Amino acid sequence: KDPTFSNQISPFSAFDKDLFRKAFKAGGKDFIAMEGYHDSLRSSFCALLEDDTSSFYSHLLQTRKNLVEDFKKSGGGEAQSRGFANFALKFLTLNEMEDVGAAIAGKLEVSTYIEKWCTDTNALLMKKKFRHPFHELETAMACREIFLKILLRKFGVSSSDEIEHTYIHHLQEACCIARQHSMPNTARVTLDRLR
Repeated sequence: KDPTFSNQISPFSAFDKDLFRKAFKAGGKDFIAMEGYHDSLRSSFCALLEDDTSSFYSHLLQTRKNLVEDFKKSGGGEAQSRGFANFALKFLTLNEMEDVGAAIAGKLEVSTYIEKWCTDTNALLMKKKFRHPFHELETAMACREIFLKILLRKFGVSSSDEIEHTYIHHLQEACCIARQHSMPNTARVTLDRLR
């Protein structure tokens, strides 16, 4: 095991500036159109980081409401085919976030979260089955990286090797997805985080 790995996890403030920016601004025009959704999603992340369970569930509920409103406004055309799949990906991210909150609160085993969300036989198939624009995939992957970092921060590396291995596997998968979408710079930056 790399002894410097835990040191890379510790400076969370340096990490979250870069990853939060990527998670919430990768959407370009979509970010502006869904500002209420992104604002409440950011608030949900902040509540998770502060172990503020009641605020977390309140912000998560607001995020879902905002996403439903955005879905309604999108109209019939965009809501079909690719547009529908992109909204489904966002709803999956919110469901995953709810499970992260449950794991932090001790209501869900971390291994159950990993089995449900971080294995190729489960929710990851959603990303592979549909042809999402890269910025949608990048946002979902950045959110999952934040989730895993939060779990590592909460439970530590030495006591949670399963989380560490899942985190490394996630970065490898994110790199592969970036390469498949001809995004070599994103792939390189992802690989840099593995070092």
